[in-house]
Amino acid sequence: RLGKFLYSSYSKEWQKVRLLLMTLGFFQSTIYLVPTVFIMKFVDGESYVGAVNAIGYLIAVVIVYVISSKSGVEHRTKVVSLGSWILTLGAVAFALLFNHNVVLGTYILILLMFLAEPILNFPIRTTVLEVIKTVKKQDCQKSYAYILDVEAFTAIGRIASLTVFYLLYLFLPVSFAIVIFILIMAATQYLCIPFSKRINGA
Repeated sequence: RLGKFLYSSYSKEWQKVRLLLMTLGFFQSTIYLVPTVFIMKFVDGESYVGAVNAIGYLIAVVIVYVISSKSGVEHRTKVVSLGSWILTLGAVAFALLFNHNVVLGTYILILLMFLAEPILNFPIRTTVLEVIKTVKKQDCQKSYAYILDVEAFTAIGRIASLTVFYLLYLFLPVSFAIVIFILIMAATQYLCIPFSKRINGA
């Protein structure tokens, strides 16, 4: 039954993981939303954006492979920092190009978003899995309870992202709301850095 996997009491270590997951979820919602919405609004040619997405993922796969084969726990926060920096670069480029060449800005943003996503995902998911192995013995709870918790708090981050986007859309001019949302999305990912440091200790 579902009740067997719902617990109200978790260790302090897991509370840190929840914050990390909510922050990552905020970005994940954006990466699902932005390409579709921006393609329809700014770009005439979905095939080109699909190619940009594919290029971003291919580059990211190579980078993640190299990083994962040569890095340890002490490097995870640095990898998170790299992903946050790449995402910020895309957001700033989009904001600067919005009034001059929004199509180019959209291409750059989507490319760097898809590049940053696996780079952020890799160290965070690895951290989560390792913390589960440690804290489930302390909390005397089942692994499935933590997996359910992972999905729940990632979903909270996604809902928060959509809520922020909707509120900005309601109360600000559309163009300004889009730019502000993208910058907020990139800024929130820097919260992953101190959360990662608290969990990984480096």
